[in-house]
Amino acid sequence: MWMVAFWCAARIQQQKQHLLKKPGEEEIISTYMYERMSNETVNKKVNDEDHLVMWSSKAMIKSVDEVCRDVAWGEKREVGRIGLALQDCICRDLIEETVTIRVP
Repeated sequence: MWMVAFWCAARIQQQKQHLLKKPGEEEIISTYMYERMSNETVNKKVNDEDHLVMWSSKAMIKSVDEVCRDVAWGEKREVGRIGLALQDCICRDLIEETVTIRVP
């Protein structure tokens, strides 16, 4: 649950930075409304069935956790592939150096 709340807070900050007005532009009300609506829904009780928010459901939490696990697995896989490619290059270079040094 804390991970979903953290994600929502980070998303609000990201949208605020994205929607900051440039000099001379009109005030963007949607950022304020989005932040206000998000804060109100986060502050409501999770046990109140009439006001359940999307991210308070167990299915949503499970889905977010599953996505996080998939992302972590993908990152580990890529790190492994990079490591193998690097190891291959280093070994190839060492073999070439060894062969060229011994052959006069």
